[in-house]
Amino acid sequence: MTTKFKCMQKDFICEPSDPWVEKAARLPVPFGTLLFLATSPVGRDVFKKVVVEKSTDNALHPIYDYKKDNPKYTVWDHRWQSAAAAQSLRFRFNWIRQALIEVTKDSLERDDTISIFSLGSGSGFLYTYLLPNIDATRHKDIRIVFVDSDPRAIERAKKTANDNNLTGIAEFKSEISTDVLTNTNENSVSIFESVGISEYVEDDWLINETKLIYSRLKPNGYYIGATISSPKQKAFAHKVLKWPNMKYRTQKQVADILRIGGFNNIQQVQLGVFNGWIAQK
Repeated sequence: MTTKFKCMQKDFICEPSDPWVEKAARLPVPFGTLLFLATSPVGRDVFKKVVVEKSTDNALHPIYDYKKDNPKYTVWDHRWQSAAAAQSLRFRFNWIRQALIEVTKDSLERDDTISIFSLGSGSGFLYTYLLPNIDATRHKDIRIVFVDSDPRAIERAKKTANDNNLTGIAEFKSEISTDVLTNTNENSVSIFESVGISEYVEDDWLINETKLIYSRLKPNGYYIGATISSPKQKAFAHKVLKWPNMKYRTQKQVADILRIGGFNNIQQVQLGVFNGWIAQK
């Protein structure tokens, strides 16, 4: 695969974080968390969704939406949003959004109709950006399948689809991604997109999933994904934000898993503490 996608042409490097990010991470548990919650209304909203509601899919929206020049944010909000984790989550979202648009356009040039499977789709918020960037005459030629094991996420995805004119081309499956893949025909899917799963599974599981994805892709089909790769500010993410434990993988480890799964055409990009890839069958 040649480097024809603009989204793969540069790495995304975090700016220095506010010193308070590291200070909070060094405080004895739970004082860093208490400082974070006491000083940030946005932080309290994120914390509630992650820790109390166990809904990581919509917990990240306040991080995605953050803008430095927005007057609604407090000084402390700006400090916490400067964390490598927050910067990287925005890098990841903006990159995967652009990658999906570019890969969809490329697939539509090759095929009359295409199918996109979003594994671990969450609320489907990512897909609100897709159709406005695709030729309107081709919207009917796209089929999007939202897959998430959390029925609450699927209900949010249905609302997202309804609010953004996706209902006619969308399907919804409240199932484990492996079960959906097992029941999908080989050589039948144009694009798989998966974010937010690989960090929480072991290598054997991910290799099996990658093999299933490879076999279900059409020839020249694409697999877009991202996973956490750098432990930078790991203490802040886990001690202060109380984020679940994650599996950290280097670009080489990701490439090895993709190759074992069947892929040889692989491109990767650094997204702060995350690593993104486009693999082509």
